[in-house]
Order: sequence, then C-alpha cells, then structure tokens
Amino acid sequence: MDNRKLIWPALCLLLLTAVFTGCAHREYQADPYAAEFQRPTDELASFDYDRSPVPVKWKYQGLRSGCALYKVRFRVRDVELIKEKVATAYLFVPLERNVRRPAVIILPPTGGNYNLMLSFGEYFAQRGFVALVFKRRARFFKPDRELDYNTVLFRQAVIDIRRCIDLLQQQPYVDPERIGIMGVSLGAILGQLAAEADPRIKSCVMLLGASDLPQILVNSDYIVVRRLRKAIRERHDVSKKDLEQFARLQLGEVDPYAYADRIDPQSLLMINGYFDCIIKYSVAKDSWENSGRPEMYVVPTGHYSSFLMMGYAYKRIQRHLCRTLDHPYIDP
Repeated sequence: MDNRKLIWPALCLLLLTAVFTGCAHREYQADPYAAEFQRPTDELASFDYDRSPVPVKWKYQGLRSGCALYKVRFRVRDVELIKEKVATAYLFVPLERNVRRPAVIILPPTGGNYNLMLSFGEYFAQRGFVALVFKRRARFFKPDRELDYNTVLFRQAVIDIRRCIDLLQQQPYVDPERIGIMGVSLGAILGQLAAEADPRIKSCVMLLGASDLPQILVNSDYIVVRRLRKAIRERHDVSKKDLEQFARLQLGEVDPYAYADRIDPQSLLMINGYFDCIIKYSVAKDSWENSGRPEMYVVPTGHYSSFLMMGYAYKRIQRHLCRTLDHPYIDP
C-alpha cells in the first residue's frame, strides 16, 4: 500500500484528536489576601434610561421542544442617531410556571442567522431556565460611519438589555435575583458591558469574545472591522501606530475593559479559540488578566470552526450558570 494515501486520513485524525482533547482550562484562583469583592452600587451614567413602563408586544410562536416561545417587541429609541426604533427578542419559557426560575439573556454576534442563538435558548429552557434571545437592532462597525457612532449603538444595546431585565423581573415565573447573560463574539462584548452597567446581572459568559474594543479594532481580521479600520485611517489620517489610542478616545465611554473591576471575576466565564483571527487569543488573554483572571477555557479552533466545540461549550456554560445562579445542573 502507498503510505502517501494514509497521510490525509492521519492528519484529519490528528486534527480531530487535537480538537476534542486539546482544550486548556484555567480555573479562577481567588487571591487569599485580597479583600472580599464588593459590587459597586453606583450606575454608569452612559447607560441610564427612562424607567417609565414601555408598551411591550407579545406574540406566541408555538411550542419548541416542550417550551413556549414568544416574540417580544418594544418600540423605544433612547439614542436619536439610531434609525431602528424597535427592539426584538425571543423568549423561551418552560411550561411549568409554578416556580420562579433563573433567567439568561443571550446576545448574538455581528452577523449570521439566529439558529445558533435560538438553539442556545432552547437548550437552557429545556434545563429549567427562562431564556431571552436578542435580535440585533442595528449593524455595528459600518465603514461609512464615524467610529463614535458605535458608541451610540453600544449605549442603545445595553439600555435594551436593561429594559428586558425590567420585563423579566415582572414575570411571576422569573426569580429577579437570578439573572445571567451570555453572548457570542460581539454579543460577548455587550454582555460584559451590560453586566458592568447593571448589578442585577449576577452571571456572565463570554463565548469567543474579549473586552478591549480598541485592541479588537486594531488586531481583528474580521472583514467588517478591517474595512472600518481602513476607512478610519484614511478619513482621519491616523497611522497604524496611533490607531489604538485614537479608538480608545472614541470608544472609551463604552469599552468594557475600562469597567472590568465592577463585576466579580467569580461570576465571569470566558471561552476562546486559540486560533481565532476575529477575536485574537492575545487580546482575549489580556482581557482575562484585566478582568481578574476568571475561569477560562481555550479551545484549539478558530472563530467559525468553534462550532466543532459547541457541545463542549454548552456543558461548560450550563455548569457556570447553574453555579452562579444557584440552579441544579441537568446532565444532557
């Protein structure tokens, strides 16, 4: 037999072995000499909003894997520059409603359809959570808009999340003291920012995300970010060397990196790809350090190939949410 014919099968087997066995796990190690974490009680002014009740439209979508699914919409625009006036989410509710349950808010990446996000919602609802899956209200990182336009989008997105927390806390089947949040890519960035802005969020999961917006802008190979980066440099005659500082001035108000000390590292979980070119591992690692070295899993994948690890991620995310929201773990 020609040994050359065995090369590709052997390489594929090696790759699959690396994918399923090569995950690094960093547990959170509390400093025994550090003072006990005290959550700041003040709110971040940038994400304040009118607390008056907002009319909400509910539309029943039917049953999905034994859970009731609703489409939830509220028409309010807190930041005038945003064109989209309606925020939309999908709410999964377990059918047994005679107990108060923890809730998890799920935030999407910049692009793609919502099948993965809805599958997350379905997964957690089947395991006793109320799950709310957000739709994107607007597209981030448009190259034809100024960089500070994204500040507006981040502000509105966090306010939308806070309004949905108001909505969740009004439901008799939701425990208002057990609310968590998780996001993918851009959603992970927004999730940490929302957790820093609103102390009602008790648990946070960042899947394929990081917290340093300027570093992401400078280092990401995502085509949308590359186009924005090129447009900024041309429009403002900013050198590659000075781009990070320029971005820090423009995005500082909504950069979760700047507020990382507002959340307990024990409440945070990060899962990142070692070969990720969208959210570089070096950026994620720096965010991990800045966030107090929370629990972190590093998987041997890129950004998009991480779908190979979704089963692995589901279990780790569920364990984290169950631990931090005091909910029994249900083995899949």
